[in-house]
Amino acid sequence: NFTFPSSPTAVSWGPNRIDVFVRGWDNALYHGWFDGSRWYFWQNLGGNFQGDPVVTSWGPNRLDVFVYGWNGKIYRGFFDGGNWNLWQEIGGTQTFASGPSAVGVGSGRVDVFARGYDNALYHAWEINSNWYYWQRFESNFQGTPSVASWGPNRLDVFVHGWNGLLYQGSFNGSSWNLWADLGNGVTFPSNPAAVSGAVNRIDTFVRNSGQGLSHGWYVP
Repeated sequence: NFTFPSSPTAVSWGPNRIDVFVRGWDNALYHGWFDGSRWYFWQNLGGNFQGDPVVTSWGPNRLDVFVYGWNGKIYRGFFDGGNWNLWQEIGGTQTFASGPSAVGVGSGRVDVFARGYDNALYHAWEINSNWYYWQRFESNFQGTPSVASWGPNRLDVFVHGWNGLLYQGSFNGSSWNLWADLGNGVTFPSNPAAVSGAVNRIDTFVRNSGQGLSHGWYVP
């Protein structure tokens, strides 16, 4: 039996397929997957990481997993349908105070966000194997951001302010809109989690002050 010190992350890149990742007690990353008929456990992908991994997929047989190194840097490993490519350091000398959040935005594109030691939000993105980093957004946040995309060139990133408020920033393909208070002054004790299940739909979850789960969603 395996036990793990981190929370898992999971993604589906197609019908009847689920891939799950979790950090082991040796700080390596482990991978399990379901192929529609059975589970396969646990592939050791190596590394020396802290925190919880995140994974996204921008197409069939494609996985991009991001992890937070003990040196404060973000690392990416990807699966192209045949082989793993492990581990690429993202962004040179830039270091971070939080783990990453990532989302696939159309074929060949992935966007990554992390909080810096200055509590600002940083954004990097890859388009067809070319990286662009780091775009800095002035802010004063804590914890780890969460990002979702409901369509090509659309990004919605959610962050937890030091004042306890939940904020959203959105990118419409040409410009950013920063920062909207989503709770109308309501405070929360946890980081948010966001997901998009359809075009024009975003669901956001956050733990509330009563230790229950609060759910907000956007539809036009």
